[in-house]
Amino acid sequence: MKQNDNWTSIYAGTTQVPSDILRAVAQQAGVHMFTDSDDVLYANQSYIAVQCRTEGGNKRFRLSRRGNVRELYSDTVVGENIQEFDYPMEPETCYLFYWGRESYAQ
Repeated sequence: MKQNDNWTSIYAGTTQVPSDILRAVAQQAGVHMFTDSDDVLYANQSYIAVQCRTEGGNKRFRLSRRGNVRELYSDTVVGENIQEFDYPMEPETCYLFYWGRESYAQ
């Protein structure tokens, strides 16, 4: 890694950079990290989709802003006006969370 005046250069000598290295680089760049696990995650302004690829158990999620959270497949209210939550997950299972200011209405 080389620090320059307005940017940082990072060289990886492999095509398979370990996830912990990628996570550290992203954190240094100021990227919001929703979770520290190696599960597949997609997020936008209203939804967080997660495929639990690692071992199951409680997973911790950190939101970039407060909001109401509901897991849509199970129709479970996770919390209201929260910025962080734990959720029990089974391996090889997908989850879809609504995340917003309004309560999710079906």
